[in-house]
Amino acid sequence: MTSGSGVADCACIDPWALAAMQSRIGWSPTRGCLEIPGGACLPPGYGTSCATWAGAFPECSAASPPSWCASEWCFVNASACWRPKAASPLLPELHYSYATCGYLNDYTEAGHSAFLQRRSIRVSYPNDASSGFTLVTHDGKKQGSFPTFMQGIFDQFHMTVEVVPVSQKSKGRSPSSSFTACVHEVALNGTDLCIGNFWSTSQRLLMAPFTTEVYQDTFYLVAFTTEEAGILGTLASPFRPFQPSLWLGIVGMTVLASLVIYFLERGKSNFREGVMLYGASRSVYVGSRSLLQSGLAWDAETLGGRIMHLTFGFFAMIVIASYTANLASSLVSKVTSSEIDSIDGGISAGMKFCGMSAIQASLLASKPGLRSLYVPVADAAEALTNMDEGICQLAILAKIDFENAQRDGGTDARCNKVLVGEVILSIGNAMPIRPDLQEPMSWAMALRSSSGAYELAAVQARRAYVEPKSCGAQGQRDDGRSLADMASIFVVALTGMVFGVLANCFRYGSSMAMMRASSLDRAQLAEPARSEERPTLEVTVRGAPQTGPTPRIVVRYVDMDSCAEFVSTESYAMPSSNSSITPKEQV
Repeated sequence: MTSGSGVADCACIDPWALAAMQSRIGWSPTRGCLEIPGGACLPPGYGTSCATWAGAFPECSAASPPSWCASEWCFVNASACWRPKAASPLLPELHYSYATCGYLNDYTEAGHSAFLQRRSIRVSYPNDASSGFTLVTHDGKKQGSFPTFMQGIFDQFHMTVEVVPVSQKSKGRSPSSSFTACVHEVALNGTDLCIGNFWSTSQRLLMAPFTTEVYQDTFYLVAFTTEEAGILGTLASPFRPFQPSLWLGIVGMTVLASLVIYFLERGKSNFREGVMLYGASRSVYVGSRSLLQSGLAWDAETLGGRIMHLTFGFFAMIVIASYTANLASSLVSKVTSSEIDSIDGGISAGMKFCGMSAIQASLLASKPGLRSLYVPVADAAEALTNMDEGICQLAILAKIDFENAQRDGGTDARCNKVLVGEVILSIGNAMPIRPDLQEPMSWAMALRSSSGAYELAAVQARRAYVEPKSCGAQGQRDDGRSLADMASIFVVALTGMVFGVLANCFRYGSSMAMMRASSLDRAQLAEPARSEERPTLEVTVRGAPQTGPTPRIVVRYVDMDSCAEFVSTESYAMPSSNSSITPKEQV
């Protein structure tokens, strides 16, 4: 049995030496242990140092003991311990910690499970949620992703559930928010748990404890759209699928790839010898045409060129596919924007903001200028209606609430509004709960969430209760794909360039080595024999010019044995009929 005093910021203590504990416990000579209220018998020094103390637990003597039986722990001073700790189930005034001894608290998990088993619990519900799927009333019953998720926990631990209504006192305390009213009901101990997606705001956390978060809501500014019209808006529409940075990146990559291909393929059938500027510009044209046609406009002849051929083809395919998808989305939706794209802009213009009463305190803390401009509302639908009626010109809403309010407004009824700017606020969704249930229920929720239970419940609820969006692709303004979104294909293209250049360099080096070896072999041969091996080039002339200077021919050919390229040092007059030319010298 390992012993220790724990870490400095959460040291083990001897609670049995405290006067308050000595009045409640006593040494039993007959049993040879410490007796505590309830009749439990603890060994001497129980929990005063890091040890397993397994002898005090009968279940640790079983054939398959729980995992916590091998973990060390000790009692700690709760007010002076900064490590994870928990209240003792035997003596609630004492706290223990596994973390100070270097172990995880598996015992508390087992305790949570035992605590929840077959327990009766009172639950209450607020009104339906603005999201349209997290909490809805269907066939007279509360359904949605949160009730489904919690019902799974109730079934797992065989809990008995009693639904109790929220009292009129709590409703009167918060007439504008049934959710805050339900939190107040928990604080009054009128119910044990409120089920729904409650924002755990600072105001609510001061009223009652909350469970662990299930997910987070993000809040945006909602403004009226201004449709971009005129010749400039029409001309700019084909360029909206990509941001300017991405357009520059695509153009730059196309030019760079084209120039690399030119130098890799220079002198081949696609890019004959000539003025470098002309050849490079023609290569850029061919590369651009390949990108626009989504098909390569040349056949590579060198190894490096073939590598670049495949790499640039992949780059062009991804770019065109992404552009086509984003363009289709852009053409389906109306091209909209907003004159105001930030809270500060709205405050400066003196505009009124509609927003949920539950987040008012959080927003005013960060934006004091909203104090005289904020109009609290009960839900997202009321906020959008107030905008239409001129009560407020802007709104601050959670994204899922805004989208659901647009759907419920009917076809095009609320499609003249859009989410603009960056995220204003992020708030977690949890549930108010009775204090002694907080830890066990949070543990059960985390355990069930780890298996994807809530995500599955949310998907099913969306399918069952959420109608298709009536505003097309409009909603949050899309600025198009950025360079960062497609960085991976640029990395692939650049990698292909590097490998292509290295491949040609390697091929060139190999050819030079073979050419030098071939030159040495030929030097050892007799001159007559060398002349007999000179290749013959047969030239067929059709339509030779009848006037003007006589055209000349420079012969270029390749020795197939050495893969080396040779050029004749002499030029030959173009014959007027079929004839043969024999180069006299090779360099």
